[in-house]
Amino acid sequence: MTGRRIAYIEMTLAMVLFGSMIVAGKLVAVGFPIFLTSAFRAAISAMALLSIVIIQTGGLPALSARNMVYVVLHAVCGQVLFYVFLLYGLR
Repeated sequence: MTGRRIAYIEMTLAMVLFGSMIVAGKLVAVGFPIFLTSAFRAAISAMALLSIVIIQTGGLPALSARNMVYVVLHAVCGQVLFYVFLLYGLR
């Protein structure tokens, strides 16, 4: 397979996953509190991403306190707030 075909397949799978998140979010927004759902989603994704980083690199990268603040702010804005606003919009 060529690199271009693989890229198209990966983009298609990414859009399918993102679209399924919208459908699942609609179902979850009806039955669970929004912030509880967002907390569970953040915890599950953090465990998965930390596992991948530890497996691939053999440990966690050393970050300065300033870089750690940037990482946490990026996670809060990019993950938590996006999902909270999405669920409020779907409700």
